[in-house]
Amino acid sequence: MPNKKQKLSNSGGPDLNQYLHSPRPASWLILTLVLLLIITVVIWSFLGTMKTTVSVTGIHKDGHFTGFLMPKDALSLEPGMDMDYNGHTIGVLTYRDTIALTAQEVADAIDNNYYLSQMMLNEYNLTIRADIDPGGCPEGVVTLEIVVGETRPFDFVMN
Repeated sequence: MPNKKQKLSNSGGPDLNQYLHSPRPASWLILTLVLLLIITVVIWSFLGTMKTTVSVTGIHKDGHFTGFLMPKDALSLEPGMDMDYNGHTIGVLTYRDTIALTAQEVADAIDNNYYLSQMMLNEYNLTIRADIDPGGCPEGVVTLEIVVGETRPFDFVMN
C-alpha cells in the first residue's frame, strides 16, 4: 500500500509552483501609485476647499475698480468680499449698486471706446466698485474674480 508521499507525487496533477507567480515590480509600482492617488483624493476631500466665484470685467485705474454685472450675479455680492486676480486676493468689494443701468447708459458713462469694446455688458447691469492694490493687476480693462463662497469637496458630494 502506497504511503501519502507516494500518492502526492504520483497524483499527476500540476505542480503547485506553476500556479504561484510573484508580481513583477512594475505591478507593485502601479498599485502603489493608484493607492497614493486614492489616499490623496480622500485627504483633499476633507481638508481642501473649492471656491465659488463670480467673474467681472471692469476698469482698473489708480487702485479703484469699476465693473458691471448682470443683476442676478450682482445681488449675491456684499461689500467686504475678496477680489482675486490670477488666484491672489488683491482687494475688497466696497460698493454694489441696487439700480440697474442699461447697456446704453453704461456706454454713455464710459468715454473710452476701447474699454467699452472689452467690457461684457448685458441688457441691464449693476455697478460694483472695489478698492484694490494698484500693483496687484494691470491698469485698464481686467477681469477679476469675486469669492462668494467656499465649500469642502466632501460637503459638496454629501449634499
